[in-house]
Amino acid sequence: MGQTLQSPRRYENSETVPLNENWSSLCNFNWVNRQVAITRSNCYDCGQNRITTASSNFCVCRAGQSPGYNFVCGDCPANTYKDSPSNAACSRCVAHSTSPAGSTSVSACLCAAGRTKTGGQCVLCQGGKYKPGISDNECSACPANSYSAEGSSARTECVCNTGYIGESGGVCSVCEAGKYKSSST
Repeated sequence: MGQTLQSPRRYENSETVPLNENWSSLCNFNWVNRQVAITRSNCYDCGQNRITTASSNFCVCRAGQSPGYNFVCGDCPANTYKDSPSNAACSRCVAHSTSPAGSTSVSACLCAAGRTKTGGQCVLCQGGKYKPGISDNECSACPANSYSAEGSSARTECVCNTGYIGESGGVCSVCEAGKYKSSST
């Protein structure tokens, strides 16, 4: 081969190392300064869950992971995310949203029940609407002639309006002639 690589580097998605490169790597705080043949098998291993990127020769945590005790990379905790490889801390999801551990995108942060995503924030469903479960779905309108409080999380929170009767979340029918209903309970 005739060409050498100083300070071996691990390449995550390649079987061969680019030629004519001179890298100085700080993988796991070990600095290696020797010449090796240019093959993947001779590249320095960054350690568990650590990689190098195409634009850097430093060992970093993968997307969805951050350095913890003894600089070992582990999954970002629930309600956080990290969208690119780096040694930075994970970012928190916006208020009133949640994500699973190891999330790699802000899109994994989903709004809580009774809230929908508007302008990147999880806002309460408007009165007369509801949203069950954790998602970024829009809030659904209550059935005709019914209403719900702001932030409702179930269809059963939609109660018939004054002058109408029926089960909460169901069909609301106008009161019979000669009868009335004065509240929406």
